[in-house]
Amino acid sequence: MFATRRDPMFLTNALKNFCIRVAILPLLLSLAAGTSRADILTFTYHSPDLGSVLSGTMNGTFEPDDNTFVVTSMGPVDLDGVPGPALPFVDSPDNFLSIGPALPTVTLNASFMDLFACTDDTCSDGFLFGV
Repeated sequence: MFATRRDPMFLTNALKNFCIRVAILPLLLSLAAGTSRADILTFTYHSPDLGSVLSGTMNGTFEPDDNTFVVTSMGPVDLDGVPGPALPFVDSPDNFLSIGPALPTVTLNASFMDLFACTDDTCSDGFLFGV
């Protein structure tokens, strides 16, 4: 028995294609989300010299070694528990000093820290990690 246009089981090719796309779209989105390595890194830095604590979040991506974190932006940052200004500008000191092209990077084991975060591109207010 064949389905007819009056039969509720009848689907036009256009509708079939739409249903297939709708069914596949969440799968593709979940696969894309799984391959995206966007992460948020929460940090706390204790300065023994100053006795201050800098804490906050960094947005970015982990490199395949799962130790190196390339920073794309900063989340909220506190200094000694006091909220700091927004720090939308992040870069590598190497770029700022014209040493060479580099990505703003930190490592979980603190073996390499190459990042500054500022309120703007003049860097009149912000902080620097450099190791």
